[in-house]
Amino acid sequence: MPFSEPSFLLPGESLQDFEAIRQMMVHDIQPESNIESLWTLDLVELSWEILRYRRLKKRILDAHRGAAIEAKPS
Repeated sequence: MPFSEPSFLLPGESLQDFEAIRQMMVHDIQPESNIESLWTLDLVELSWEILRYRRLKKRILDAHRGAAIEAKPS
């Protein structure tokens, strides 16, 4: 199932990781029509965004964990 190269990757994001997710989903879903292919692409892109937000959340928590511990009332 050919998709165009993703234009929404941010600097530092891996095209290889995106492709691995895309191939895994295409293999599992096996879209048979054009609309199924579009739905699958939407699912791939939404899954990628979820992973992006999880990475961002982890970085934010890691960056502020020390300040939160110090601010904890005794």
